Amino acid sequence: MPVRPHAPFSLHGFFIVILLQTVLGLTTFPATATVQSQMPDFYAEPGLNPFRDPLSANVNEVIDTFSGGLHLSYTDLVIPGNGGLDIRIQRSYNANNIYLARKTALNLAPTLTTLLPRTPVGMGWTLHFGRVLKSEDASGIANVCDAGNSLGDDTLNNAILELSDGSQQILYVNSTAFGARFITREQWVADCITGGLLVTSPEGVKYTLTQHVSGGNTYTTARDHAWYTTRIEDRNGNYLTLNYLALSSNKNALISSITASDGRGVSFGYLNSADPNHVLLSSISANAQTWRYEYTPNVAGGGHYQLTRVTRPDGLAWTYQYHNKTAGLAGNKVLQQVTYPYGATVNYDYSYVCFMGITCTSAYDTFYSLVVATKTNGGRDVVPGTWTYSYAPTTTEDTTTVTFPGGRHVYKHFGSKLMFGGATTPGKTLWKIGLLKEQQTYHGATLVNRVVYTWDAPYAISNERYVRPPYDGSDASHPRYEDSAIYVPLLVRKDIIRDGTPYTTVYSNFVTANGSFNPQTISETGQATRITHLTYFPRMAGQNIVRLVKDETEPSGSLCLGLPCPNRNILRSFDTKGNATQIVRHGVREEYSYYANGDLYRKTDARNVAWNYAGYVRGIPTNEVQ
Repeated sequence: MPVRPHAPFSLHGFFIVILLQTVLGLTTFPATATVQSQMPDFYAEPGLNPFRDPLSANVNEVIDTFSGGLHLSYTDLVIPGNGGLDIRIQRSYNANNIYLARKTALNLAPTLTTLLPRTPVGMGWTLHFGRVLKSEDASGIANVCDAGNSLGDDTLNNAILELSDGSQQILYVNSTAFGARFITREQWVADCITGGLLVTSPEGVKYTLTQHVSGGNTYTTARDHAWYTTRIEDRNGNYLTLNYLALSSNKNALISSITASDGRGVSFGYLNSADPNHVLLSSISANAQTWRYEYTPNVAGGGHYQLTRVTRPDGLAWTYQYHNKTAGLAGNKVLQQVTYPYGATVNYDYSYVCFMGITCTSAYDTFYSLVVATKTNGGRDVVPGTWTYSYAPTTTEDTTTVTFPGGRHVYKHFGSKLMFGGATTPGKTLWKIGLLKEQQTYHGATLVNRVVYTWDAPYAISNERYVRPPYDGSDASHPRYEDSAIYVPLLVRKDIIRDGTPYTTVYSNFVTANGSFNPQTISETGQATRITHLTYFPRMAGQNIVRLVKDETEPSGSLCLGLPCPNRNILRSFDTKGNATQIVRHGVREEYSYYANGDLYRKTDARNVAWNYAGYVRGIPTNEVQ
């Protein structure tokens, strides 16, 4: 069976990933505010958060140990393509995508009872290729590039970038030296174009978002607006075109088809396709193969359905069941059981935790977050096992304990109650909210591994004043906590103590000229010592390749166990698109050349032996010559 040839990197290259997080220094103001943003609070952020250490004990599953949120992600269809630009249909479930998850004038109860607007793939589910969300302002306008988003403004009306996995990032007005109008804490950037935005990922993939739809409302009475992806283009010029039905369902655009620059295609089918209040995704087809989607009847009014079955082309299926509890009880209408195609099952139950309040005893101070309380694995040929999750938020840290068969994990995060030190809190108190502080792993009662994280936040990416619901001054019960800028927290040190032996990694000498804040020096100590100096592919306007490592070198004279170290340097050369053309690894050279679309044409090893690749179909060569 032919496979893709061994290229030096994937489409996205070799990137170093250093955890970052948005900074919130803190001042307080008693003023009221008009909140037009669709952003949730810290504990209700849907999707995967790249700044934490999520716990995953099952395929497709992540449970956020900071917020307790359940996230499931399924790739229903993949069609490989030129240069690594695959068509990948990703379906995501977030337990925090069912109810309004912060206190507002429309949502006063401490428990979760007010449903979010309906979606065409079922309650809690999303299926799209990226979108930007924004609500109308007081004059009924929702313009992602309006003058209200400017340096010195606050973030209450900022647009939200939502990725295909459901995760959300705030678009801040960029104040770094890198040329882009907006920037996120994860280094995505965006510029205004006719009809919407051009968004570029940290790997240099460009998303054109010009499919504009509107309808429904989320946290206020203002109408929701969304701009959906219509084109995706990689660094080598390969692209996907996304087409939509004329009908939309609230702020949900309905994909009709996807076509690729190399001829690949996918089509989408819908039930009730003429009714925006009841339209549902029913099928996805490609290459004479069809995936089918089934739902319960309208379970909660307002066109809210629950996805119950996804059948693959081979006839096997994923099935889903949901809790049916009294309104207001934790987990009502939230996912209860997942059954895998071959019979394994996972059951979930939930509870409420008051993360945001100081005492959680008064009406103004109480609002509950939905968290996973237990998870049980079972089903055909599976040894049953139960995981329990307990949460203890305090004014110093939030502690989550996960007890699993044979041991437990303990996670300590910087929590939102840090803000309650008094009427005012000087400095940058809130910048650490959500960051992992410490992780402990026990085997039985014995501590076997401990990891401590140290963070700093010396650099800002935007001069906007940061304000985050619910403490935004929108009502008399919630004071306004505000930061004068948006800073980028940096992981500067990680200490691991394993079986009594300490290991330390220190990150330093960060790149500041282009706003990437990549570490240029990594120092490691433990049973041996190593210092690595890093350089990076240049981050250029219009390209936004952020963390592509170029060279990894050690200082001359470095010692390994008291002796001179062997050559452990790695030197890389790239073309202008970020494709590696030469790698010298520990003195051994390999060279690479490419077709215009990024597919590998030739690989030459250190003995000057070359392999040529040709006849690519779906990203895989049909001809290999040595």
